[in-house]
Amino acid sequence: MSRRLLLTWALLSAVASACTNEYRDEAFGVLELSALFPSTGNTGGEPPETLFPEAGFEGGARAEYYNFGSVAVQRDAFGEPVSARVNPMYFFFTPDGKPLMAPVMREVRTRQDFINGGPNVVNVNPKIFCDVDGADPLGCQALDDRQRARVYSVRFREALIDPLRNVDDYQRPVVDVSPADVAGSRALYSGLWEIVEVTVPSGYEPDAIKQYRTLRDAIDDGGFRARNTGKVINCPILDERTQVPQGVADAATFRPRMEIWYRRKLAFCYVADGWLTLADAANNRLPAGSDAARLDTFDVSRIVSGQGPAATTVLTVPVGKAYVPAQVAFDPINGVSRTRVGGQIVSAGRPRRTRRDPPGYTPIRWLWDIQVEGEYREDSFDEVRELDENGQVLPRAPQQVINLPLRGVQTACSLPKLDKIINGRSAVQCGVNTTVNGKLVVDASGDPTCTALGLACNRNTCFCDSPPVRYGQRCGVGLARCDDTGDELSELGYTCFPADVGFCYLGCDPFALNRLAEQNRGREPKDFVDSRCKSLPGYSCFPYNNRGVCLRFCDENLLDTETVKQCRAVAEITREGMSVPLDLGQGQVCQNFGVQICAWPDDYSPRN
Repeated sequence: MSRRLLLTWALLSAVASACTNEYRDEAFGVLELSALFPSTGNTGGEPPETLFPEAGFEGGARAEYYNFGSVAVQRDAFGEPVSARVNPMYFFFTPDGKPLMAPVMREVRTRQDFINGGPNVVNVNPKIFCDVDGADPLGCQALDDRQRARVYSVRFREALIDPLRNVDDYQRPVVDVSPADVAGSRALYSGLWEIVEVTVPSGYEPDAIKQYRTLRDAIDDGGFRARNTGKVINCPILDERTQVPQGVADAATFRPRMEIWYRRKLAFCYVADGWLTLADAANNRLPAGSDAARLDTFDVSRIVSGQGPAATTVLTVPVGKAYVPAQVAFDPINGVSRTRVGGQIVSAGRPRRTRRDPPGYTPIRWLWDIQVEGEYREDSFDEVRELDENGQVLPRAPQQVINLPLRGVQTACSLPKLDKIINGRSAVQCGVNTTVNGKLVVDASGDPTCTALGLACNRNTCFCDSPPVRYGQRCGVGLARCDDTGDELSELGYTCFPADVGFCYLGCDPFALNRLAEQNRGREPKDFVDSRCKSLPGYSCFPYNNRGVCLRFCDENLLDTETVKQCRAVAEITREGMSVPLDLGQGQVCQNFGVQICAWPDDYSPRN
């Protein structure tokens, strides 16, 4: 190459590098959403730590929903909500169309999905050194044992290498609207986003741009190109502290918690609808220019205004309806009162998973009440067509329109339905009658339909659910549910604590009488006795998650050896006619959950 050509190449490279590096932002903390939540007492508002799936029905099947709260909508001449606005979300691509967004990762422990970004991204799952069966020539078993001895959060994790670019650096998407905006801009937020493809020049450092203002300047200068796809995802923004556990329905579809940038602040959104708009059926990220492959998982209205180069497409998402039963009471003094029944959402339409699936689904819902007088039986209404809008259903006052995506519907059990009387009320359970410890119960194990899905029949709902586990086993929403049928250790079965990801503890009835309460006068909590918790010293029955859980008080200030010793609790159980001692506190340590109690740490290996 001649000296002139070398000089020209060097100058062009310097200019290109300067243009690329000119567009860089410094991070400015994390998006804070506490102001959106009401204060209680003397404390400021706090976002929920966990946003659990809510139960309901769709088309006669049991379903799961997520409630992401109110959204701004456009209204017709009569003031009724008709559509929600779609805002741009900017996804970055290399000059040859490779996505700079990270691949999705599913954490094995919680089954939650993640798309993280920035430099040096690591896998959310700890490395497993022994990935083959048989001999251990490299001592990998010792490495795995050493890892399991460490707290889960600090176990070794490998770099997440992009197979398309062979690097572990990724660009987070960029938005310019959030639920925390001032009133004027906040009216634009809906959680709905159009995928806008941004093609970056060669040499761009992933995640350098962290706000739309910088991106706009880069586009205006001509080095970066933006293209609207007309494809929309539903990704409501969450507070950093809020987790969204996986449900049971449609477990195969990824719903990642995705890191994004909002005006230089790190933010998080949950891809409730639209993973198949971002990726193909094999879960591969789609390259730039893949509009035809991007699936519309919900209804989107596209209205073109103007002509030729001035033509623009306005995107909106229609507002549907969701119904919740409300028991109506008439009082001569207070008038009419309504008490809404939880876990009974009814809607119509399901997310599309293939191009053959019908339209008719929207995650944006206008809430209506189903007026019910007298006693209400669960599943009295399980599909919209049963409802009579001539007085039986009424819109809430004031109007409420929320982002309420349907996660999916559950599969019905194939075991027979049995009519039962439970707590004096008629009910239906699925399974076969059997006797456990002299008590007649319904056994729902071994349902062939649910077993084929890796699930188990829930005898109370008659739908396939997460499998039941017992004392000391790991549990959580979408992972496993604690068995509540009762056994030789606990007559009332077990309760999951904490409910999102935890372990099964002894269940109890918090409304029953503690027959030993008088003995607790003058005692410290760690010496309490409770007849509802096998009368074991230090145990008390706490109301928790619509059930009761037996937990043992402890003292964090004791020495380590004494801390372990104070969690020891030997109970006698009868197995095959013999009395067997069982240490209920094995592996537990004293932890502070607002009260100091013995609990298993997150790195505990569950008992068999």
